[in-house]
Amino acid sequence: MGETLAIKIFAVLMGLFSLALVFLSVQDFYFIDIKPYGVDFKNVEAKTLSAFELNSSGVKANYNAATWTRYQDKDIFNAVRVFGFDYNLSANELALTNGLVELSGKVHYEDINKTSIDTQKLIYDKKKENLSTRTDFTAHRGSNTLQGNALSYDLRTKELSIKGVKAWLE
Repeated sequence: MGETLAIKIFAVLMGLFSLALVFLSVQDFYFIDIKPYGVDFKNVEAKTLSAFELNSSGVKANYNAATWTRYQDKDIFNAVRVFGFDYNLSANELALTNGLVELSGKVHYEDINKTSIDTQKLIYDKKKENLSTRTDFTAHRGSNTLQGNALSYDLRTKELSIKGVKAWLE
């Protein structure tokens, strides 16, 4: 009698185990939402940030910032320094929103084509690969110095367009 009871219990447990396996095999584990709703990750802050952009042959750029704050609609970096493969960039503040990078406060851009731009505000459009400003600036191309109040610099064609220009050419 004891053996038949043990066999019946074993059969019931095996049946339950097989049902559990069938139930688990039809579940989509990636569908389960584990995120706790009481925690909001939209606002993040970091200090002394250093990031590297890599490609297949090596380091493409090194990004440094004293602080980074992520809000729901934008990222803000303070004391930004970017050391790229063919350019260097520095600014007191960088705001990143929807593909536009807005640099402000002592902005300095310099590339390998001997073009440098100093201004208080500079906007970089990632899609168009274009730097622009509508504030007073000083641009240097080689030994030539250009000052004006509006600038557009196409990074693909290296074409510099300036409005309200004062130029010192050599």
